[in-house]
Amino acid sequence: MIRFPVLNRLRVKGYELYPGPPPDHAGLEADFTPGLTLVVGANGLGKSTLVLMLFRLLSGPADLRGQSRDGLGSGQLEVRSLRRDELRTFSERVNDGAAQAFATLDFSLGDTQISISRDLATLSAVALMVDGEEFGMDEDVYRSVIADRAGVAGFVDWLLILRYLVFYFDDRRSLVWDPTAQRRMLPLLFLPGGTLEPNPELTRSILQEDSAVRNLSAALTRQEAELRKQEFALAKQPAMEHELRGLAQLRDALEAQLAELEERLPVLEADRAAARLQALQSAERRSSVAGELDELRYAQLEQAFPSKDETAKYLLLSIVDDDHCLACGNHVPDYAAELRTRLESYTCVLCGSDNHEKVTARADLVGSEEVIAARVRLQEATDAYDSAQKARAETESIYVDSLAKVARLNREVTELNANIDRLERALPDANRTLSKRRQGINELRAQNMIARERVLEMKAELGRVADEQNRQLSAYKDAVKDHFDAHATDFLLEDCHLVWGNHLEQIGQLGKPISFSVFQVDMTGGGLSGATRRERAEQVSESQREFIDLAFRMALVSIAGEGGSGTLIMDAPESSLDAIFAPRAARVLTGFGKANLGSRVIITSNLVEGLLIPTIAEELGIVDADDPHVVNLFDIAAPTGALRQHEDEYREALGRAFGAAT
Repeated sequence: MIRFPVLNRLRVKGYELYPGPPPDHAGLEADFTPGLTLVVGANGLGKSTLVLMLFRLLSGPADLRGQSRDGLGSGQLEVRSLRRDELRTFSERVNDGAAQAFATLDFSLGDTQISISRDLATLSAVALMVDGEEFGMDEDVYRSVIADRAGVAGFVDWLLILRYLVFYFDDRRSLVWDPTAQRRMLPLLFLPGGTLEPNPELTRSILQEDSAVRNLSAALTRQEAELRKQEFALAKQPAMEHELRGLAQLRDALEAQLAELEERLPVLEADRAAARLQALQSAERRSSVAGELDELRYAQLEQAFPSKDETAKYLLLSIVDDDHCLACGNHVPDYAAELRTRLESYTCVLCGSDNHEKVTARADLVGSEEVIAARVRLQEATDAYDSAQKARAETESIYVDSLAKVARLNREVTELNANIDRLERALPDANRTLSKRRQGINELRAQNMIARERVLEMKAELGRVADEQNRQLSAYKDAVKDHFDAHATDFLLEDCHLVWGNHLEQIGQLGKPISFSVFQVDMTGGGLSGATRRERAEQVSESQREFIDLAFRMALVSIAGEGGSGTLIMDAPESSLDAIFAPRAARVLTGFGKANLGSRVIITSNLVEGLLIPTIAEELGIVDADDPHVVNLFDIAAPTGALRQHEDEYREALGRAFGAAT
């Protein structure tokens, strides 16, 4: 189990942005009790700064290398040191450069109590306490302690958890719609000794070897181009020159075909993988529909029998299902067809009589229409299965034929090179030098082919490791789905469910993509018939997008966290909420803290008109901004020009927001 951070207390001293309430101006002090804490303020009072401060206290002067603007990316994730401008984030917000400012965060990881203090000018650690014991100030010590107490393999895992589970910044980095982030996060959360990759060393070797192959190929292309120029320039004798030119042109044409085929192979491999996946999915669908038909037939048998003789029903059901008699072992399709007709026409299943006094009223039986409909669905599923199998066979045939053509072209090119070498050896001495150069190119080509095969072998091994990882992760899918449904249903007005699917990710440029199991979103919506797959965040509204992702994070924390507890920190959710979604969002956020004993939810909100703050106040019983569940930046933060000029209006609006609860 992962021990997620549970935040308990934040203290900020000597920082001009948070002088603290009058009259003593002791800085910012906030206690985070179980449930929801609301940080309320206006533009410029430091809400987002407070969220970032919590993040930097936990992460230190480090972040993830390998993130992209569009998602996590498939490259190697590493811990990187912050740039100079990132280190100065807090110092540049105040006049004195945060020269005397520091912040302390008390939090727990399971039963371990940790207190970390950092200099806000440099983010360097100035104090670290673990269960009341002082530790060294070295950043490596902090990272080691955190990874060990949190139960993760390394500090890069900790940063990934902070970025994608704990904090929901205003850039709204998604987890549920980022399959690459999921395929790294799910093993980390659910597999023993989980890491970001199914086999980090093997993945690293693949990327290194893949790069080496591409470098070799580039060098080979350059040398071959230069060699062709020299081949024609040095061929002195007319007849031999003519033959040599013809062979070289033929070889060039074959090599062009070969290059085109090799470029297409990854695409063909991807098509084959997609066809295989479609075939597996259609097989599962057919099996599911067949099960439904079995249940209907069994219900008919159960209602057709006056007694509870399970053996007879089981024997008859075996004949109805697969035309096979368990008593004698014979194949009896005609008798099976007769039994199905009797079931569907409401006659006695044993003798065929239509006036048997034990046959119950037709209106009480499972109707034949249901069975017929189920059989239609089974036929449709079978047709889809047959179509998928045909498509799979076609893509497999195309791929195998292409491989055979590549092998044939390689043999032909090798034979042509041998003939060219023979001619060049017959030319004057200058051409013999050319022959040696070609020999070197042939050796380089052989090295390239060996390296390419090595990459493909390693990728096949990585695929097998990923398949085993997918199998282990599938044990948790139903629990995550159930928790997600509970949270999402409370917020959304549409039917929304998680689906356990596959994500194909290309590791390196050679070979076929690797299949990773991830969660995908199915949801109903206006203008669409039934639930449809929402593969991109842009396919839902902004408010739906944020809270679907939030429900997914809540589900993961509930299932993977030790004790089901953790902390969720969300910056300004009100920006994307309309009048309908705001109160529902407030109830989901407050409900998570109640449902997960000990969990914390920290959200920031502008003082805007709407129902988010009033609903939170109503759910938590808050009657004014002095409540322990409220961090009131109007009292704590340095006032902006707008606040100084319109303080009475802001105070009145604040009173209305909490007064609405009563």
